[in-house]
Amino acid sequence: IIPRGTSVILVMVILSSATVFISEFVSNTATAVSFFFIALSVFSGHNIPLLPILIGISLSSTVVFMGPLASPVNALAFGGVKGVNLRKMIMLGFFMNIIGITIMSILAIYFFPYYYKVY
Repeated sequence: IIPRGTSVILVMVILSSATVFISEFVSNTATAVSFFFIALSVFSGHNIPLLPILIGISLSSTVVFMGPLASPVNALAFGGVKGVNLRKMIMLGFFMNIIGITIMSILAIYFFPYYYKVY
């Protein structure tokens, strides 16, 4: 599915983004497990260690608490605060998710492989 010359960081950003934004509406555990199987099937023919990819997916599934849609508790807690409306919460949650995706992708590709001595 993925050409051999594709950057690992690009694939990690795509998988992390999909995990985060799907987890906003569906269970983050179910999304992470589903993307584990997708990553295993996509990278089976490549010479890329799977541990950093799987760690990145699992970390990305925990970033979704930032949006108001991910947790009813977030919507209830911030719904009663004056000056905060749903549109602001969605926009800030979106930007926080983007920041989380970036951080998790960088950690998964550059930090964790050296920490776990994968490369």
